[in-house]
Amino acid sequence: MALDSIVGLSETDGGFVFEHLDEGEAEFLYEEIFGQRCYCPLVPLGTPDPLIIDVGANIGLFALWALREWPGSTLICFEPMPPILSVLKRNLSSVGALSAAQGSEPRAAVAPVALGDVASARCTFQYFPWAPGESTRHPQEAAQQRQRLQQSAEAVGLVDPRKVGCSQPYQCSVQTLSAVLQMLGRRPGSSGSGLPDIDLLKIDVEGDEEGVMKGLTEVDWLRVQQVVVEVHDVHGRLERILKLLRAMGLTVLQVQKERPSLRHGYVNFVPESLELFNVRAARPEIGRINDDSRVPRGASGSCACGFRHLR
Repeated sequence: MALDSIVGLSETDGGFVFEHLDEGEAEFLYEEIFGQRCYCPLVPLGTPDPLIIDVGANIGLFALWALREWPGSTLICFEPMPPILSVLKRNLSSVGALSAAQGSEPRAAVAPVALGDVASARCTFQYFPWAPGESTRHPQEAAQQRQRLQQSAEAVGLVDPRKVGCSQPYQCSVQTLSAVLQMLGRRPGSSGSGLPDIDLLKIDVEGDEEGVMKGLTEVDWLRVQQVVVEVHDVHGRLERILKLLRAMGLTVLQVQKERPSLRHGYVNFVPESLELFNVRAARPEIGRINDDSRVPRGASGSCACGFRHLR
């Protein structure tokens, strides 16, 4: 497939049109992001012109949602996979986000690199044409997840219509987030570093989430106000990430395990066996959304909102 060819277009009931690489996956992602608002920050962003870092931008649905949610926002989108990168750029261009308006900078920029805890000039990533959003440099972990998904689906009589084929290897550059942030400096931030605050750091990178976070220096963590991250909890990864967030001062936390759901007739089948968690974190000084009587400090539990709150 040529990178400049369009595989397919999706149009929502509201007339929103975007390009995709797989129709079924695009429908799933749209429902997650626009319907369930899975990347919504823990606390309302405290500025009309937030800086948002999108790590694992995929085809750009989160970025398109964020540009609608915060019209004054600036986004930096990271996506290393060439087939996905081309679609991401076209989706952002379709709303004018990559073009500079008169007297202002573009609302979005795209960095064609992967992020990790150490830099590497060349690293092998596997691209899955039947599930582009699951492309990864951890193919064994991905294969285990697919096996769990298939087993859980068969147990309840569901059939995955996707045909798993051969993956395609790509050599991609890996940088640390702090190395990239050295090139940023649009406006002074409250961190005291003279660099812009990162009002929201979104991470969804198919097993590399811990590495992305470890690629931030302590100084750069001071700039991060909120985090939303999908965590594949294998070998204690979730607890290590929560520990890191607390150590970096993002101590107001919500953790939600992804489960099958039915919303407006749409079945979102994410079995608990996948051990996928959505984690939201915020600095306490930017506000709390829970009152302390709901969950005792240092404890965790469920409340009516469906989340497990941690402090």
